Amino acid sequence: MTHTEKLLSKEKIENALKYLNGKIDTPSIKRTFASLFKDASYAIYANIHGYDDNEDLLSESLGWLFDLVVVQESASEIAGQQKYLTNIVLAMESEISDNFNGVMYDFQKLLISNAEYKAMVFRCHSSELESYFEYMKKNINAYKVANGNFFLIGYLNDGGSFIVREETVDRQMA
Repeated sequence: MTHTEKLLSKEKIENALKYLNGKIDTPSIKRTFASLFKDASYAIYANIHGYDDNEDLLSESLGWLFDLVVVQESASEIAGQQKYLTNIVLAMESEISDNFNGVMYDFQKLLISNAEYKAMVFRCHSSELESYFEYMKKNINAYKVANGNFFLIGYLNDGGSFIVREETVDRQMA
């Protein structure tokens, strides 16, 4: 088992989300996921301009393709230059607008990531949850090069709780 597998499991995510106490906003979600890596040797990037109490968890406040990204880097041989990106461990998106199309737009961004772990946080009514999960699962299966571990995390507006599903895809690239 690798170090990242120990850091990212359904149980660890569920435990971390408990500390949100129903606070469902993008800065809090980013902070929660960043905290899962605070003791590891990864770089954590997210655009958090204007939000307090995140800087201690992030390597730098940068806007990447995703809401939050956890990477492994190696030093450049040129002093003062950007480090080399060696691996994307986690790509995370959150869409908390209650808009199905908005959620699926952000989810499809995760499909193109080659991160080992991908997390999608969204909110919906409990009567909609299974259709959200089902659409995401079908989209994972339809995308020919989907790979990795997907954590699908729905916040129930009417229940005040998070439901976490994990979908693992291991397609051998030809």
